[in-house]
Amino acid sequence: MEKIPQAAFREAIANALIHRVWDIDSHIRVSMFDDRIEVVSPGGLPAGITAEEYLSGKLSVLRNRNLANVFYRLGFVEIFGTGITRIKQLYAESLIKPDFEVSENAIKIVLPLFETNVNLTEDEKVIYSNFPH
Repeated sequence: MEKIPQAAFREAIANALIHRVWDIDSHIRVSMFDDRIEVVSPGGLPAGITAEEYLSGKLSVLRNRNLANVFYRLGFVEIFGTGITRIKQLYAESLIKPDFEVSENAIKIVLPLFETNVNLTEDEKVIYSNFPH
């Protein structure tokens, strides 16, 4: 069983490359920890989109249209603008959900270990998912 869904990791990396600001002298950072992977992309959201719109998947603004087209043709992304929604769907059965942090100069996606525990009651699952890990 995958500890972190490969498709979610691929989406996070594709998102970081397609939506990053390329004229900032910074790198995409991928950090691996025992309990999570963090992907940080330079540049905040494009003008005309709010964090809520970005996180809900309601609106997508392509910053690097040519790069997005290449990723689509290579099969690395399925449809433009669905990466965040797809990551959330891939973690639907996990006790701990991905975290998305949007700031003025960066976007961070945190992919936790995929954890399910069918032995927990629904109340215990709620408590466990809200407990800091």
